[in-house]
Amino acid sequence: MKILVRLGSDVVIKSDRVRARFTSRLIRNIKKGFKRSGVESEICNKWSRFFVDVAEKDLQAAKEILLCTFGVSSISAIEHICEPNVEAIQKHGLESYKEKVVGKKFRVSARRSGVGGFSSQDVNLALGRELLPYSEGVNLRYPDINIFVEIHPEGAMFFSKIIQGSHGLPIGKGGKTLCLISGGFDSVVAAYLMMRRGIDQDFLFCNMAGKAYERSVINVARYFFEKYGHGSSGRMYIADFSEITEAIRSSVRSSYAQVILKRMFYRLGEKLAHQLRCEALITGEAVAQVSSQTLTNLCTIESCIEMPVLRPLVGFDKEDIIKYARKMGTFDMCAAIQEYCQLVPDRPVTSAPKAKAQIEEDKLDLEIIDRAMAGIRLVDLATITDADLNTSYLYVDQIAEDSVVIDIRTEEEFEEWNYPGSKNIEWSQLMRDFNKLDKTKAYTLYCPLGLQSVVLAEKMQAAGFEAYSLRGGTRILQKSTMAVSP
Repeated sequence: MKILVRLGSDVVIKSDRVRARFTSRLIRNIKKGFKRSGVESEICNKWSRFFVDVAEKDLQAAKEILLCTFGVSSISAIEHICEPNVEAIQKHGLESYKEKVVGKKFRVSARRSGVGGFSSQDVNLALGRELLPYSEGVNLRYPDINIFVEIHPEGAMFFSKIIQGSHGLPIGKGGKTLCLISGGFDSVVAAYLMMRRGIDQDFLFCNMAGKAYERSVINVARYFFEKYGHGSSGRMYIADFSEITEAIRSSVRSSYAQVILKRMFYRLGEKLAHQLRCEALITGEAVAQVSSQTLTNLCTIESCIEMPVLRPLVGFDKEDIIKYARKMGTFDMCAAIQEYCQLVPDRPVTSAPKAKAQIEEDKLDLEIIDRAMAGIRLVDLATITDADLNTSYLYVDQIAEDSVVIDIRTEEEFEEWNYPGSKNIEWSQLMRDFNKLDKTKAYTLYCPLGLQSVVLAEKMQAAGFEAYSLRGGTRILQKSTMAVSP
């Protein structure tokens, strides 16, 4: 099967030399996307457009990859091919489309390149005359069906649909940045908009709330990378921010806590960006969306670093951002994530002078940034699997002191033996009613082997809960409780 791919307008307007480089990068990115999805292809570059040949079984996957690759303006699946002359086009077009124009108004749109002896208009008239008796007539402005014919020395190619792509520039031709990602709507949409301008991005996630939150954010980043990151590096860096947030809570005036927290994000981001040779930071901040994002506070937060900070959403309304999230397919995943990037002071400062923010920041030992930097972990979004996420993020080996413990076995099994302080909610009931639980609490679930509880823990995490399955279930739990009993 053959697919016609058109270049984005931002690529086409470049000089011949630059355009050739951008097209080469675009094809390279497409090939990476195909390879990751197991799609075998051949690509023929025709300067302003190119053709992709794939097996019929891979057609749908190839179309989805092409539509989500930045730098692609639109695509069309070639429906029929014949010899590149008027007589063959007339005959083949009639056979292929006479039934499709019945009861409809149609238009023929021919485009000729590298073939002489006739014009595009000759093709329009010739094929139009053949199809007219079967149709409701011709409508050049608002046809029910538009029959396109691309004529090249290799053949005349017919198609009837033009599907819009992601446009923009190929990833890798706009530089490299580090995107501060939280898993919420804003940061992911910001990443999308900057990637659309050809910018390759690594991600930095500053974790303030444990492994369940971390797993949810990785899931969002992985989905985004797999769908739109064709040509991107796919690296996500995770920093433990628990020590930093505790230091802010204990040392900084509460009204300035959020501003100082954001400055710590920026400071760590700048250190990592320099190490990765990134040219700027990207954030999902929009003016006046929350207290820390007033114009004064944004200037104060940014003043602690020298690296440029790009904010593609700076003038967006929340409604605009939500529309993008729905279009991208990240809305449901992001909506389920309970974000923890706010310290939520009672009366946050909305106009923090730089000097006063510096006084508050001076109360901290900035070596905490170095320690957070030293503990950064790398997640490769291109290779991490569901099994990796299950093993690392769904299971715990012991019960945390502040965790609500839920025994999902039957009532009879619970009465026979249960972990001290646990509550009994049977598997089927909890599966049905877990959304009624308090999302501000952490939960540890256990069952006989830890197999049923992990299914529930995964569903609860996907819904925004901090929930884990006890590895090994009651057998391990009984041994541990016996070991500590007098």
